[in-house]
Amino acid sequence: MSDARIEELEIRVSFQEDLLQKLDDALAHQQREVLELKSVLRQMTHQIETLEAAFPDEESAGAIEKPPHY
Repeated sequence: MSDARIEELEIRVSFQEDLLQKLDDALAHQQREVLELKSVLRQMTHQIETLEAAFPDEESAGAIEKPPHY
C-alpha cells in the first residue's frame, strides 16, 4: 500500500472512532433519560392509584345515588 492510502485509512478510522464515541455518548444520555422517565411514570401511576383509592368513582362505590326523578 502506498503511504497516501495508509494515511487516508488512518484518517477514516479516526473519524469513525470519533463518530462512535459521539453515538455512545448520545446512547448513554438517552438511556439516562429513559430511566428518569420510567421513574416519573411510576410516581405518577402511584399518585393516580392513590387518588383513585381516595375518590372512588360513583358507579363502582355506589356512594352517590341519582335522585328518584332521574
